[in-house]
Formats: sequence, structure tokens, C-alpha cells
Amino acid sequence: MNQKLAKTISFILHPLLMPTLVFFIVFYFAEIAVPFSEEGRIRLLGLIFISTFLFPFGSIILLHSTTLIGNLQIDSQTQKPLPFVTVTVFYTMITYFFVDKVGLDILPSSMIIAIALTTALVTIISTTFNISIHSTAIGGVLGILFCIKGVYYELHLLIYPIAACIFLAGLLMTARLYLQTHTPFQVFSGAILGFAVCFSVLWWLV
Repeated sequence: MNQKLAKTISFILHPLLMPTLVFFIVFYFAEIAVPFSEEGRIRLLGLIFISTFLFPFGSIILLHSTTLIGNLQIDSQTQKPLPFVTVTVFYTMITYFFVDKVGLDILPSSMIIAIALTTALVTIISTTFNISIHSTAIGGVLGILFCIKGVYYELHLLIYPIAACIFLAGLLMTARLYLQTHTPFQVFSGAILGFAVCFSVLWWLV
């Protein structure tokens, strides 16, 4: 792996894209768990993408343009608090909107709550420890998928995206280590945190 490839992997598997990824997988590989129409799935997926990626990423670009953060990867620990707090505020508002105002079913609501809680915890932890948000995000995806598979054991198709996400997690963690943005402990602790929080929240709520 070279530096250009590692940066490309880190960008493609950006933490802000992980909510859209996990909702896409659940909507199309675990359809019996989320009884939405095709139109409903597309509309909700679009809202998830806009609210969890476009709006927060736009705010990070704005912070970058005002030189409040040095780069869009936010690799330095000293740069993390402001964009992380901003994203946490966005995700808290999104959770309130989807859970309280829209009134989604228990599974998608639980997924949104788990994602928001994980983001808040990472924001707090990052003030004293340079945890890998990339690893936390992909670990959260796996935590959600493993929990859904455990609850709905008959969802055999879910095995394929789970296997693909395990491969992507290994690829992403390798890229973060290659770029020397994190130590192995920071990378693995992030993955464990994301998996544990998302799995536990879903297991408790669903």
C-alpha cells in the first residue's frame, strides 16, 4: 500500500459516510426487519445521506475555509474538538428529528440513537486521547450488522455485507496505520468502541 492509496481509502470510507452505508445495507439486505416500501427506503436513505453526510461535511468545509481546522482529514488531535462537537450537534438534532418527529420504527430509530451516542462518546474521548474515528465508524457499522443478524438470525443474505465490511475494516485500519495518523492501540480501541456501543444499544433497544 502506498500513501496515495491509503489516503484514497480513508476518504472513500469517511466516517460521515458510514451511517448511509449501514442504512443501505439494512434496507436492502435485511428488508424484513425494516418494512418500508421501495419508495420509502429511497427517500429515507436520501434523508440519511443529506443529514448525516452533506450537512456535517459542509460544516467541516466551512471550518476549513475559515482556517479553524488545517485539513479535511482532521488528523491532528488538536483540530478534533471543534469539528467533532459540530458533528455531534448535527447528529443529536438528527436523532431528535427522526425518532421524535418522524417516529421511525424501532430498528432504524435504534440505529440512529446508536450512531449519535457513539459520535458523542468519540467527541468526549478525543479531548484526551487520539482515538481513530475511522475505525470507530466502521466498527459501529459491524456492531449494528452483527446485532441485527443475532436478532433476526434468518437474514442469511446479511452474511455477505458483513463479510465485505470486515474486509473493508481491515483495509481501512491498515491505511490509517500506514499514514501514521494513529498507533495500533488507537486504531483497535476505536474499532472496539464503535462495535461495542452500537451492538449494545441495538441489543438493548431492539
